[in-house]
Order: sequence, then structure tokens, then C-alpha cells
Amino acid sequence: MPRRPVCATTARCSSGRWPAWSDSEKCCGTNHTLPTMGAGRYTGGLWVGSFLKICTHQWLDARGVAAVAPPAERQSRSEGMEGHRRAAALRMA
Repeated sequence: MPRRPVCATTARCSSGRWPAWSDSEKCCGTNHTLPTMGAGRYTGGLWVGSFLKICTHQWLDARGVAAVAPPAERQSRSEGMEGHRRAAALRMA
């Protein structure tokens, strides 16, 4: 019975009966873009998405602003962030 690959601490696994490490390393795999310094514990090799900037966005309606503006104003005040505090207060007006 073939051994199962152990992939818990590696960035890439070759599994099955036929693949050699060099096959995927040199011809059809991640091509020497594997993470180093132990990063294989939490990530895989580089791919096109590694070079894209991910932008998140939020959408709030009037009810959402009414719910989050008061705590945002309080937290901004406690952190000494006057501009943030004023922005939150203006949205409550």
C-alpha cells in the first residue's frame, strides 16, 4: 500500500504513485516559488493572486451609520483621533 503524503508542514505535496518532486519543481508545478523560513506551515507557493492588491469595502445605510457612529465617536475620542471623532459626529447629525 502506498504511503500517504504528509502535508501539514510543507507548502506543496506530490502524491500518487508516479510524480517525482523534480517533475513539479522543474516542469509543471510551482517552479521554485515555494515559501521559505517555515512559511510553508501557513501558506503555499506563489501564484498570480500573490501579486494582486486586495481591496475590501463596506456599505452602510442610514440605520447602519446610526448604529456604528456613536461607538466610533467614543472610541475615536478615547484614542485622541479628533478627525475621526468629528467625522463620526457629522454623520450622526
